[in-house]
Amino acid sequence: MRLRQGLVLLLGAAVFAAVVGPEPDRFYLTPLGLGLAYLAAAAAGGRRGGYWATAIVLVAWGLAVFWMRESVRSCSTPASRHLPAGDERQADKELHKRIRELERTLGKKTYELEIAGEALRGWE
Repeated sequence: MRLRQGLVLLLGAAVFAAVVGPEPDRFYLTPLGLGLAYLAAAAAGGRRGGYWATAIVLVAWGLAVFWMRESVRSCSTPASRHLPAGDERQADKELHKRIRELERTLGKKTYELEIAGEALRGWE
């Protein structure tokens, strides 16, 4: 029984490595892939397989991660069309920086004018 489960886990690891591979964009599939490999090993061992609890937890976690990733992607895709990208984003940052500098300068000049106005009222 343990040998059969071990072989199924090795086969699951090989399939998992082929599906996920080195691509970081597919890394979110890790809990689901591990859970399915454990589920296959638990099924290979029968009722006394010993991997059932681990398999169920990993599959549930993997499905939750997969569902969250897909739902976030579907929600953020339309919004991403309206967000600037690349050079536009950098130009946007520079523009906001320049606006903050101008607001600061305007605030200083306004403060100086208030002080000058107070001083002129004192001359009267």
